[in-house]
Amino acid sequence: MNKTVISILVIVFAVAAVYFIFWNNSADPSSSDGLESDDGAAATDGSSSGLVRVGGNAVYMADQRPGVTLKATLVHLEKPGYVVIHENLDGAAGDIVGHSDIIAAGEHNNIPVTMTKEFIPGTLLFAMLHTDDGDGEWQSARDIALLAKALMEKAPSIAFAATDTSIVIRSLEGKEHALKNTNPDIEALSGLVFSKTGYTDLAGGNLVIVFDAGILHPIAVAVLGSTRDGRFRDAKRLMLATRSLLAGIDLP
Repeated sequence: MNKTVISILVIVFAVAAVYFIFWNNSADPSSSDGLESDDGAAATDGSSSGLVRVGGNAVYMADQRPGVTLKATLVHLEKPGYVVIHENLDGAAGDIVGHSDIIAAGEHNNIPVTMTKEFIPGTLLFAMLHTDDGDGEWQSARDIALLAKALMEKAPSIAFAATDTSIVIRSLEGKEHALKNTNPDIEALSGLVFSKTGYTDLAGGNLVIVFDAGILHPIAVAVLGSTRDGRFRDAKRLMLATRSLLAGIDLP
């Protein structure tokens, strides 16, 4: 599971950002003063920003050419985890666009990271480390259900707001923004106390809901890797099956 960001590294030129930049394919790597990776991509030596560690955790990704697989030049983990790549969103880490397989604790070199798509030369991306929760799986349904449970316990007001058909929020500048719920079945699911949707090319259609199956009996349902529309049908079927099981009713 990609539970918690545990460390970041300033890769190139940055003062307070974690990122690396693809080299232009026409560039001559031999003209660089940096390192040479296994696939021949030029890499900076990190001397301008240094390797930033948080405890025993660190990651360094050298500049490299675009491709469906990138490499984390150096990874050091206190506990098993993952290298996760995020898009650049106005200078901050945005959507996840790639991740490695689970990495054992310790120091590793040239860890492959599978991307959802190729990026053009000059693209800015963020590399982060995420810890595993012990199941060895990247975002298992159980992981997502546990995160929903934690949100319900730690910030119930935020969870309950996610069941509204729409909300209005006010920015720091005082401007109001109306936001529509991305779950079209929000009003049709009885007893719903939390809903969170998600869709990416890498992860597919995802949905986690928490519903009240009885007095003080919340149950989380997580659907991962479905389709854009199928996630809602799948969640409703699981919700119905759960209620039928608790009631001792056999479904046809």
